[in-house]
Amino acid sequence: MDKQSQPLRIGLIGLRKWNSNLRVGAVFAVLLVYIFYIFSGVRLLCRDQDIAVTPWILSGIFTHQDNLTLLLMLPVLLFCDAPFLDIQSPYSVIRSGRHRWVLGQCLYVVFASMLYPLIIYAASLIFCLPNLSFSTKWGHILKMYSTTFTKEFGERYKATFMMSGTVMDAYTPVQATLLTLLLVMLVSVFLGLLILALNLCFRRVVGLAAASCFVFLDFFAAWFEEIQGPLGSAVYFISPVSWCNLSNFKNGIEVRPTLPYALIVLLVLDVLLILLSVWQMKNREIEVLPEI
Repeated sequence: MDKQSQPLRIGLIGLRKWNSNLRVGAVFAVLLVYIFYIFSGVRLLCRDQDIAVTPWILSGIFTHQDNLTLLLMLPVLLFCDAPFLDIQSPYSVIRSGRHRWVLGQCLYVVFASMLYPLIIYAASLIFCLPNLSFSTKWGHILKMYSTTFTKEFGERYKATFMMSGTVMDAYTPVQATLLTLLLVMLVSVFLGLLILALNLCFRRVVGLAAASCFVFLDFFAAWFEEIQGPLGSAVYFISPVSWCNLSNFKNGIEVRPTLPYALIVLLVLDVLLILLSVWQMKNREIEVLPEI
């Protein structure tokens, strides 16, 4: 086999191991149940209004802070056992070489992170059926979620789904959906590579703790902004998880990161973490640990 293709093969093998991994199954079971809950109010509103919802619902999922935290914590649980060593790993390292093997693990993180937001979006569309219709516009139902905030509406229809009027004004439905997919993927890659790199440098729990801190940093950013005002918004510059919510980007004179800033920082961080993982793997002792 061509040695240059070995990292790709190792990354794909990581995905195939999902079939026999109970933790991965539990992660996606929780994901599907929670997505179903998020759209319980949307389905009810569609029935009451006799209007179908348009498919541009993805950005609304990550507008609510509770959703953002839980849905970005799931990739942390998915990658918590990095560098994914099992009983076959020592032989795989010998055959492919340390550098190619760890690059394969990085590719696995990338592949899994690409699938993750697609699974969220596909499940969201399925759980909106049969109250789903295609349109190039946002549609009446999504506009109601951006403008209707009465107590009665929230108790009956809101659950944890909400749309941002700022996002709907700033982006087209297609733009908002594609950007959300891209940002969730890049943030998931960052969290996975962070766990991988730190677990290679230190004990396995260190990477899990660091990634969890970044997930909950979004809560701190919102709280700090509330008590400190505009100056408190500066925390969003170091909170990658917050960037999955398009309404957290600069829109006017407030102190907020811009979309290009977020994309550049995420790409740079991902590259640096890959380089750190490759460098750290050079003298790493291969130790098979039990799955988390």
